[in-house]
Amino acid sequence: LALQQQWIRERKAPGTINKYVVLLRYVFNLAIRWEVPGVTVNPTKNVAQLQDNSARQRFLSAQEAQALITAVRCSENTVLEPIVSMLLITGARKREVLDARWEHIDWQRRLWTIPKTKAGKARYVPLSQAAVDLLESRKQPSGRSGYIFPNPKTDKPFQSVFYSWDRARQQAGLHGLRMHDLRHSFASFLINGGRSLYEVQQLLGHSNSAMTQRYAHLAHETLLDATSVAGGLIGRLQTQMGPTGEQGAG
Repeated sequence: LALQQQWIRERKAPGTINKYVVLLRYVFNLAIRWEVPGVTVNPTKNVAQLQDNSARQRFLSAQEAQALITAVRCSENTVLEPIVSMLLITGARKREVLDARWEHIDWQRRLWTIPKTKAGKARYVPLSQAAVDLLESRKQPSGRSGYIFPNPKTDKPFQSVFYSWDRARQQAGLHGLRMHDLRHSFASFLINGGRSLYEVQQLLGHSNSAMTQRYAHLAHETLLDATSVAGGLIGRLQTQMGPTGEQGAG
C-alpha cells in the first residue's frame, strides 16, 4: 500500500499507521459489501501490520491502587469510585463497565455477560466475591435505570468521566495513569498471585494468546521469585554443612 510507505516516510508512529490501515480496510470491505461501483478488490488485504514497540504498559502497585481508591472516594462524581473499583476487580474495559446493565448479571452463576465486546462477540466475566459485593451495593429500586453505573443527572451511561478521573489521579500522585492501565494492573495482580498466562487470557477475553504475551515478563519475574525460594533453601543447607559435606555439630 503506497499510503503506508508515505506515512512511514512522514515518520508517523507505527501504531498510528496500523490504525489508518485498519480503518481503510474496513472502508473498502464496506464498499465491496455494498457493491459500490468500481470497487471489487480491497487493496489493503495483504498489507502487513507494522511492528509497534511503543505499546505503553503501566501497572499499579498495591500501594498505588490504595492511593487511587482513596482519591476516587473523595471525588464529586459519586459513581467514579464504583466504576474504578469494577475496572480493577474485573479487568474489563472502560466502555464495558460504563454500559453494563443489570440484565447482564447472572447472580446464581456469578457471571457478567458482556453482549458485545471489542472483538464483536459476547464474552463472560466470572464475578469474584468482591465484584458481587460491589454490585450488591449498586442495586437500584425497581423502575429505575437498567444501567449499573448511570450518570445520576441523566440516568444514562456516562459518555466520559475524564475530568473527575483526571482530578482523582492527580490527587493520588498518579499523573498520566490511564483508565485502561487498570486493566493491565488487573492482569499483573493475577500473575503476581501465581495465576497462569492462560488464565489471564481467558479473564481478559483476549481472542488469542499473542495479546496476552505482553504480560509474559511478569510471569517470568514471578517464576524467578519462586525459584529463589529453592535457591535460598539450598544456600541455608550448604551453610549448615561442613567442608566435607557433613552436617555441622549442633
